[in-house]
Amino acid sequence: MVWLVIGLAGQVAAAFHPTLGRPLSIASFHVLTVGWLTQVVIGVAIWLFPTRKGAFPRGSDRLGWAVLCMLNAGVLLRTAAEPMFAAGSVSPLWLLAATVLQFLAAVGFVLLMRGRIRGP
Repeated sequence: MVWLVIGLAGQVAAAFHPTLGRPLSIASFHVLTVGWLTQVVIGVAIWLFPTRKGAFPRGSDRLGWAVLCMLNAGVLLRTAAEPMFAAGSVSPLWLLAATVLQFLAAVGFVLLMRGRIRGP
């Protein structure tokens, strides 16, 4: 819910900022789609898909926390770096680092869910 509020506040701020309006809008859209919506989808998938038998019915807790931390770190880094990159004050490597973190979170989520998706 925090990302939802931040993303909507960013959209409002982007509407009133004369020079950084577009980069702020892009960053806040990313916050809304990846920070909020993607995490809602991941949470529902973990809750909805069938559980496994055994000690860890929803998969590895460590992997789940790693996915959560990498995704949120990537969104936070992207949100901070996008407007600064547009202003020319940071290297594009910051955006690349954010993208890599989010990609690794997606791979971790697939690994977390792979044993819970069963064929007919």
